[in-house]
Amino acid sequence: PGVLVYGGDGSANIYGMDLGYNGSYRTRIFTGVSSTDIAFGHMNNVTAPTAQSDFTELVTIKGSGNVGIGTTGPGTKLSVVKGGTEPSLGAWGDQSSLALTNTAATGSINRILLIAGSTGSTGQALLNFGDADDLDIGGISYDNSDNSMAFKTNNAEWVRITNAGNVGIGTTNPTSLLSLYGASYSQLQMSNSTTGVTANDGFRVLMDGLNATITNHEAGYMAFETSDVEKMRIT
Repeated sequence: PGVLVYGGDGSANIYGMDLGYNGSYRTRIFTGVSSTDIAFGHMNNVTAPTAQSDFTELVTIKGSGNVGIGTTGPGTKLSVVKGGTEPSLGAWGDQSSLALTNTAATGSINRILLIAGSTGSTGQALLNFGDADDLDIGGISYDNSDNSMAFKTNNAEWVRITNAGNVGIGTTNPTSLLSLYGASYSQLQMSNSTTGVTANDGFRVLMDGLNATITNHEAGYMAFETSDVEKMRIT
């Protein structure tokens, strides 16, 4: 055991430093003689290594600054490969800071864990979106105190899903499967490629103050059915 430094002698293919060696197992920081990479790895061999490929690389730092865990060819600043190989990232790699890959099988699972608080805690797991002016102007949060999930844009919460599965838009306390709330009015609008998508297109259900309105903005009919049979039609 101990630190052993290897240097190039004109014939060796690697430079490096053994951090530990017990007679059969080596742990090393190393680089290839013609490479700008730095790698951390291990090998199970009594014979001194003569090539970078002799080692199982666990972490690789490329000359470009990209870091790979589980991959020797990281396509972005930090690439973590749980299984299989990282696919070619192309332009996506240039635009990304992190790539997480598991291509070991067609049914592989790749999971990200955000764990906040101890057992029975009231901690919150947060995923924030923003820019240099506002670091958390948007975000997704999970509140462990009541097991609800919230979605925020422009520094305000707009959607919440409760632990009962109720969805609230404009309200943090939805009392039905879908609850819509607006300070002065709330509405549900449905449109398609035929109707157009402006405020005066499609079909609308509106609650304005104490008044409720159902409107078909188009020159079509409104039909009412029960048991799959039409009972009334308004043209």
